[in-house]
Amino acid sequence: IDKAKNYIDKKEYKKAIESLDKAISLNPKDSDSYYWRGYAYSGIKQYQKAIADYSKSINLNPQDAPVYSARGNAYDELKQYGKAVDDYSKAISLNPQDASFYYARGVSYNGFGEYQKAKLDLIKASKLYKETGDIASYNDVQESLKIIEENIANSQPTNQENDEAYYLKIVNSYMQKKEYETAIEILNKAIILYPENSDFYVFRGYAYSEIKQYQKAILDQTKSISLDPQNSNNYHGLGLSYSAIGQYQKAIENYTKAINLNPQYAPIYYARGLSYNNLGEYQKAKLDLIKASELYKETGNITFYNNVQKSLKKTEENGKLNTADNLLRENKNEDAIVFLDEAIALNPQNALSYYMRGMAYLALNQYPKALLDYTKSISLDPQNAKYYSMRGLYYNNRGEYQKAKSDFIQAGKLFKNKGDIENYNIANKNLKITEQNIAFKATQEASKKRTRELLVKRACLMGKQGYTDGEIGNEIYRLVRINTPAPRRTASSISPYSNSIGRQFAEIFDNLFENLNNVDMQDKTSDIMQVAKKRCKF
Repeated sequence: IDKAKNYIDKKEYKKAIESLDKAISLNPKDSDSYYWRGYAYSGIKQYQKAIADYSKSINLNPQDAPVYSARGNAYDELKQYGKAVDDYSKAISLNPQDASFYYARGVSYNGFGEYQKAKLDLIKASKLYKETGDIASYNDVQESLKIIEENIANSQPTNQENDEAYYLKIVNSYMQKKEYETAIEILNKAIILYPENSDFYVFRGYAYSEIKQYQKAILDQTKSISLDPQNSNNYHGLGLSYSAIGQYQKAIENYTKAINLNPQYAPIYYARGLSYNNLGEYQKAKLDLIKASELYKETGNITFYNNVQKSLKKTEENGKLNTADNLLRENKNEDAIVFLDEAIALNPQNALSYYMRGMAYLALNQYPKALLDYTKSISLDPQNAKYYSMRGLYYNNRGEYQKAKSDFIQAGKLFKNKGDIENYNIANKNLKITEQNIAFKATQEASKKRTRELLVKRACLMGKQGYTDGEIGNEIYRLVRINTPAPRRTASSISPYSNSIGRQFAEIFDNLFENLNNVDMQDKTSDIMQVAKKRCKF
């Protein structure tokens, strides 16, 4: 810590931080280490990190007044004057004779327009500095007092209308600087003085929404509507808050009221279009986005025009995917592919489109195309466990067990990472079945030569006994079938990850499996017949 203090004296703050990192690793319960590291972070203007360290120091030693003051300084630098005032007040309560605390709080009061409170604090600081003989600091406070006196003179309202206008002016200033918490503090006072002014509720509702306190925003926006029901902005703001919490139908109701009051305002159509899109009402979304696009273009707002065009393109893509999904559920796979091709043309980077098209191709027995689409979906979204699962099912039922195993292992990891235990268990079950198929295949390969030789001998014997080729072929096929037990299938028919579509593809896998076995057995029979005829000359 002493080494760090020396670095701080030389303003070598990064070196100080390195030393304090070591100190904290040795003794993480030492409040001073966090205090000095916070001080060093402030020195390089990393105020959020400074605040975090000051807060740790306070947790370890909640009676240390200078730490509250230091954290207040960091808040003040971030223009979070309300929090700064709270910390300076706590420091004063712990040490009411420290002039610097009053001085700092006075400066923060001045920051959000509380000039009378600022004046009282600076007078107190001035008095304490004078008593201790700190003339330099006393003179600094006197200069600050002159500035505050000027602020007081310039801010005096002459009547109620001007007073309300004054509050709106300073609130708007903080809003523009995105200092929403400070704006809310001022608006709280303004609303107490002027509870019938709808503008104050509008501003506070907007500020609450910007800091994601949407329920408070909704209360204020509802109040503003009751005070001024003909203002379209009030309904627009309420709609935005409902959208933020996913209540899209309520959002649409308010956007519609806003449009009725102001039918030429593009942002409302834009917002309503996005809400329709989120509800899956893509045609209505498209109409609103087209209208917003036209209005933005008329006003020359090219930036927002381009933004709407992107949203419109996404909405068209979503509409095609939704139609394709319905067609897949109805087993209209060729029609689904048409819409999925169009969706991919609109956005070739959407993994879901390829995944869905892969399912359609699989249903149509177009296996190479299905595999290409599954693989493409994984390349675009390698963290989606469902895509690996489906390709694993495909590989397993095609007899490509090692590839299936790899996909099920990856699917299991991703499901587990997401906390999706149900599908993790299914992937794990499929993995075990695939491993059994691998073991079975190895055993089958080991006995393949012996079985093949026995079947060749049987064919030779029948040939010598005068049986026809057709009779020999039928008998060999029967024996091949007996000696070709089916590998275990995976759990696709048990839990296919999506109900109706999953059942459809479980049936497809069953048919695929049966067809592959038939082809394989026919090939084996033909091969054995050729070897027997060549060897035994029949």
